[in-house]
Amino acid sequence: MGATPCTDSITIAFGCQFRVDRREGSLATILIAFDKLMPEILRDFIQHVALGFGERAMGQSRKPFFCDRCGNDKEFIWKTRRGKETRILTVFQWVRLQQLPV
Repeated sequence: MGATPCTDSITIAFGCQFRVDRREGSLATILIAFDKLMPEILRDFIQHVALGFGERAMGQSRKPFFCDRCGNDKEFIWKTRRGKETRILTVFQWVRLQQLPV
């Protein structure tokens, strides 16, 4: 599929809850706990934002992408919102995400 630039923004509400079980409250142990949580927080954040942009795009009558073969930019449906897992490399680390195929 081709793509055209997307100029509109979206707002995503993202919250997370986590449980930290530590015997001491030093900064070092707090940072160790955060380091263990960061992969999950990053994955969930990226997935929420990507899904938000996907939902907005799929709600438009003319999609911000098109079929390379026929040029269609209107008649797309979600195949699934929780597709095959894929890995991407961020500036922080590798992250496993679920694809959003249409």
